[in-house]
Amino acid sequence: MDLCGSELPVDGVAFDERHFPRSDGEYLAQLKKMAVDTGLAVEALAATFEPAAEGALERLEASLQMAAVLGAPLAVVRLGASQALGATLGQVVHALKEAAGAAKRLNVTIALRNAPGTAAAGVADLKTLSKQIDSAWLRYAVDVVELPQEATEPSELRRDAVAGYHATGSIDTFGADERNDLRAVLRFFEGFPGPLILAYDGAEEERTAVPRLVKWVRGMLAKDTATKATM
Repeated sequence: MDLCGSELPVDGVAFDERHFPRSDGEYLAQLKKMAVDTGLAVEALAATFEPAAEGALERLEASLQMAAVLGAPLAVVRLGASQALGATLGQVVHALKEAAGAAKRLNVTIALRNAPGTAAAGVADLKTLSKQIDSAWLRYAVDVVELPQEATEPSELRRDAVAGYHATGSIDTFGADERNDLRAVLRFFEGFPGPLILAYDGAEEERTAVPRLVKWVRGMLAKDTATKATM
């Protein structure tokens, strides 16, 4: 967070509960205060939800509670692999309905992140879940790279998307993602008002890799703006 607040040209921070050494109220309050002191908006808390696992709903509700304490308006939720857990679509829908109820009580929107091998793998899956759950507290955090090839039109997901998500583990010398086309991601979210969450999980130290990544993204956005201004 120190890096984001003092050196990087970013507007906010998204926490990932996997990185928390503890989750008590005092620790979460410290994180929230640090965000305020460094001028960062708390955008989201990332969590995982495995609908068929014992105690999964209670754990997700705890994650939503943590998001509320942090002041995060969104909980970016990745579903566990449905086949590995033996979860049926009906179980997933039922569990997410319960979760949406908890989200409403806590005033934290669930942003469901698409991922292969889950009940939220592609556009059709996300739309099916939205239709069956029918809650304003369930929206999308779109991971463009992980979408199947049929998702070529942004408007298919734009109405219910509240965040973008992009993870990378390999940054080149100039800051570009070596594994995926980050330019395509930026094109997908052109004009999108919500946050684009960048997650880094590579072997290189964050302190050297992440600044290059952010600088590259900012450069691409500025270049696009300048191009439009001269047209």
